[in-house]
Amino acid sequence: LRLGGQVSGAPELDVLVRVGWTPILLSCTVDPYRQTQKLKLMEAQRRVTQLGGARAVAVLVCLADDQRCVDLVKEVTQVEQVDSPVHVLGRPEVLRWLNGDVSGLRALTRR
Repeated sequence: LRLGGQVSGAPELDVLVRVGWTPILLSCTVDPYRQTQKLKLMEAQRRVTQLGGARAVAVLVCLADDQRCVDLVKEVTQVEQVDSPVHVLGRPEVLRWLNGDVSGLRALTRR
């Protein structure tokens, strides 16, 4: 667990978990800027690949809407040579979690 990196006074959080044999890096931010979100996703993808290879999964958790989440994944996978999966979970998914629905998390370990 690492708490650091201040962006506009908001803390950022990175969490590494393992589900079975799959390492998952959750990079969390409340920064509203697309470029910052994209950079955090790219960094998470590089770091988790270093730790777990092609089996690893990078996830950005942010407050973006669904369309921006889709766009960020497309941008990162087009720019980077991505061997491992990347996901962006935005505001709608976070709201579902707060209401007790964590079913969307199961998809993170599926290929």
